[in-house]
Amino acid sequence: MQRKIKLKPYECTILLVISDKFIKDAKRFEKAYKMDVEEYTEKNEGVTMWDSSQYATIISHKHLTHNTIAHEMFHLTCKISGDRDITDEESRAWLCGYITGEFYKLLDKWNLKKDTSRSQPSIIMTQPENMISQKPI
Repeated sequence: MQRKIKLKPYECTILLVISDKFIKDAKRFEKAYKMDVEEYTEKNEGVTMWDSSQYATIISHKHLTHNTIAHEMFHLTCKISGDRDITDEESRAWLCGYITGEFYKLLDKWNLKKDTSRSQPSIIMTQPENMISQKPI
C-alpha cells in the first residue's frame, strides 16, 4: 500500500509505502525513480530514498511499529529539510509531525491497528490485502 503526498512549500513529493515484499519493492522503487539510498538488507525495518524533489520511505509490514514509523519519518524529515538548508528546529518538527500524520492516515485507510498481544507491540492488519500495487505511483 502506498500514499503519494505533494509538499508544495518544499517543492517535492513523498511516497509513503508499507510493503510485504520489502527488498523486492525497495529495489523496484530505487530503479524506477533512480533515487539515492543508503545500503539496505532484509534486516532493515525500513528505508528512505531521495533525490532533491522526490522522496520515498518504505517500511516492511512485519516491522511496522510506532518506533519504526517515527524512525523513518525522522530520516525523511532530515533529508527533505537538509536538501533545503532548513535548520530551524520548529520547522523540522512541524514537517516531521505532518508527514507522520500522513503515514497514520495511510494506516487508517487500510484498517491497520496496534497489536498489544505481543511483548513488542506492533501494528497489524485486520483485513489481509495485497499490501502494494504492482507499479510505483
